[in-house]
Amino acid sequence: MASYKMMLAMVMCLAVPAFTQFTEQQGMQVQELHNLQTEFTSFEAHLESMLKREEEGPANVLIKYLVPPPVQEDFIGVFKGVKDATVNEEGNKDYYLLKPITDNVSYYIYGSWSSGEAYKEHLKSDHTKKLLEFDFKKGVVFTIQPLLIVD
Repeated sequence: MASYKMMLAMVMCLAVPAFTQFTEQQGMQVQELHNLQTEFTSFEAHLESMLKREEEGPANVLIKYLVPPPVQEDFIGVFKGVKDATVNEEGNKDYYLLKPITDNVSYYIYGSWSSGEAYKEHLKSDHTKKLLEFDFKKGVVFTIQPLLIVD
C-alpha cells in the first residue's frame, strides 16, 4: 500500500500544479475545466486500478490523445524519447504511436508488457512522468483503456 500512496502522491505533485497553471494561463471556461478534470480523474482511476492489479498475465493499454495542432511536433518528439526508454524496459513487448489518417488531432499509443508488474514500473518511470508533464502543460487530453487481447 505504501508504493500506491507514493505513486499517487507523485502524480498529484506532478499533475496538479501543471493543471492549475495551464487552466489559469488559458482562462478556461467551466466546461473546459470539467473536461480536463475528467481526464485527470481517468488517469487517476487507471493508475489506481493498475496498482491494485493482482492477476497474472500481460498488461495491454490503448491511450487516446487529442493533441492540438500547434503542439503536435513537440508531442511526437517527446513520444520518441519516451519510446526509446520504454522499449528497453524489462517486460515491454510493444510500444507504438499511431495516428488515424482522417483525423487531424487524434493520436493513439498502444503499449504491451509481459506482466502487470512490468507495466507498474513503466508508470513510475521518469520518461512516463515527462510525457505526463508535457500533456498537462500543453493541454493534451488523453484517456486510457486497459485492453484484453481476445484472439
